[in-house]
Amino acid sequence: MFRLLGITLLLIIISSQTVFSQKNAFDKKSKFLAGYFSLSNANGSLYPDDGVTNIKFNAVVGAFIEKGLILGCNFSLNRVSSCGYSNTQFAFGPQICYFLGDKTKNTLPYIKGGASLMYYRSSWLFSQKGPGTSFHLGAGVCHLVSDTIGLFSEVSYDDDEISTTEKGTKFNFTVGISTFIF
Repeated sequence: MFRLLGITLLLIIISSQTVFSQKNAFDKKSKFLAGYFSLSNANGSLYPDDGVTNIKFNAVVGAFIEKGLILGCNFSLNRVSSCGYSNTQFAFGPQICYFLGDKTKNTLPYIKGGASLMYYRSSWLFSQKGPGTSFHLGAGVCHLVSDTIGLFSEVSYDDDEISTTEKGTKFNFTVGISTFIF
């Protein structure tokens, strides 16, 4: 399944039309690709009472629909294990991101938000699997180290739900790398 996802992402990147009329990375019709990991401190009824630290890997593919405004798709894999509890989540969904300030600068703050559908598999007292949802909000800073490569860091909040009684929240600190094709 992950192999198919990787091949699909590669085909999207290869087959996307690159328009060379943009003046900088944040212009309309530029493409955006980012990959990152985050370390999270999670709590709530969805997670063990003593809390848990987890690792999450993400990829985002998108395009600038206006100067500084990205509409894209977020893909994530999250693995949690603590005190005999394990949880694996795969999620994907739309994401919107807006870069604030002067778009000709090399360092820009941004805000983002999105929603994801997720599939989870967990074992805690008994095994569960099925669909769920996640909503996320974040803010960060992206620094362009070249015309096409950026390094970013952000803080974000996730609200996860797998049933009406199983809910949890996550506060994340994320660092990553992004590429802009223009």
